[in-house]
Amino acid sequence: MIYAGIGSRETPNSVLSQMQEWGNYFARTECVLRSGHARGADMAFELGCDSALPGHHAKQIFTADMSMRNPTWFEHAAKFHPAWLKCSPQARALHARNSAIVLGAMLDAPVNFIICWTKDGKASGGTGQALRIAVSYEIPVFNFQSDAQMDALRQFLTSRR
Repeated sequence: MIYAGIGSRETPNSVLSQMQEWGNYFARTECVLRSGHARGADMAFELGCDSALPGHHAKQIFTADMSMRNPTWFEHAAKFHPAWLKCSPQARALHARNSAIVLGAMLDAPVNFIICWTKDGKASGGTGQALRIAVSYEIPVFNFQSDAQMDALRQFLTSRR
């Protein structure tokens, strides 16, 4: 399975700890992390993944710099952003990398689910771009802004076994 571990740079420390634990768990169960290497939620998942399998990289990390070499990511991202033309070039690059996080480098291999944290529990902030894409592709999203979503993730994983 491949999952996206993403979220706000303002994710609370208590949630970051849980994300790191989930990242560790998923790496040990041979799930692949996709993320963006941003401070906060992204790094928590990545640290968890790395702590489970030192030297074994069960992760695919996409950065804004990588977007510059992938114009199709920009084309895709523009379809999902409500104010694309108002975004700075750097913001567009970050949104473009979200397309790759959700759909893979060739935009043809969607993640099985997304775990995230947003301040309001909705598709807001930079993470909102990835969540809008997920809705369009019918990808399950578990937003840890709500404790109920952690339980929903556990139920989802149990049903997939």
